[in-house]
Amino acid sequence: SEEERIARSELEAQLWKLIDELPEKRRDIFLMAKRDGLSYKEIAEETGLTLKTIENHISRALKSLRKKNRTLYLYFFL
Repeated sequence: SEEERIARSELEAQLWKLIDELPEKRRDIFLMAKRDGLSYKEIAEETGLTLKTIENHISRALKSLRKKNRTLYLYFFL
């Protein structure tokens, strides 16, 4: 319905605001994984970082998003 579409758009806007608040490198890596659909290995190859570093950035980004707004986190990532 139109109300649901508007509500989802508002939630997406809130999520993008939180993503924008992440540190730049963490945000870039997070977006490569979640928006662009790259694997952690592909991100590591593209950035020159280790696989473990990529895993840490993604984990910390998700933890930060969950901490700032648990409802948004649950809606988009679970």
